[in-house]
Amino acid sequence: MDAMDEGLSNLGSHLGATRRDLMAAIAALPAALALPGALRAATTPLPASIKLLSIVARREALSQDKFRQHWLGIHGPMAREVPGLNGFILSEAVGDSAAPAPGANYASRFDGIAHIWYPSRDAMRDGMATPGSRAWIADGDLFIDRAASRGYFVSEQVVVPPPRGEGGLKHTALLVRKAGTTHEQFMAHWAGRHAELARGVPGLVGCVFNHIETGMGAQNPWAEIDGIAEIWWDSGAVNMGGRVDSPQATAWLADGDLFIDRARSRNIVSLEHAMIDPPAVHG
Repeated sequence: MDAMDEGLSNLGSHLGATRRDLMAAIAALPAALALPGALRAATTPLPASIKLLSIVARREALSQDKFRQHWLGIHGPMAREVPGLNGFILSEAVGDSAAPAPGANYASRFDGIAHIWYPSRDAMRDGMATPGSRAWIADGDLFIDRAASRGYFVSEQVVVPPPRGEGGLKHTALLVRKAGTTHEQFMAHWAGRHAELARGVPGLVGCVFNHIETGMGAQNPWAEIDGIAEIWWDSGAVNMGGRVDSPQATAWLADGDLFIDRARSRNIVSLEHAMIDPPAVHG
């Protein structure tokens, strides 16, 4: 097995996917990122940059405290020894916001979301074949339930540049389209009108829409989730980082009701932990 094949196998294991799933996902990625039109023009990804977003579930035998200690105290810092990474943020789910949700498309319990940036596909594949990467992935196998976790390649639409920083309070929404709405219709509204309304909402100090380009281990990458939104509010301790009320925020919420199935979507409150600062982003 050469370095590229080994890198793909390691990365697939890390994301809970087979090597075949991962190869198919990577093969689909260039075409997806090159899509023309208003939808792609609305996004602001870094040129040739690759972002992986993983919804992470702990092994059943581990308590939440033991998981957090390992994920944040051991596994996170290990990423600094992985060549090629140019960003790694762990979003720690707090309270019971990530508890099982029977009505949601993705109904399983999970414990956090990992955001991984690579400057290119080559950097990703080569980096995952190194000893540092192999040790990192082997460590993840000790406490991550791969079958219950999910991995996606995403492109970022930076609606409002976020205040990334250690301990930042963030809301993440795993969004599902309404019945009778196609994924393409959902994306057109979300990336277009909904993003425009967000830019005028007072107190909204960060907003990133993660467009799912392809997923691991499933034929349809949008079978459970159509998009993943990250939201930061400047509301201080008054309502613990919740929405700042305003006519603009009310209008934005009402617009979301037109195409988002709230009952099947999930909202997670999390704390961000920056293990490796990601590339700078601009709206």
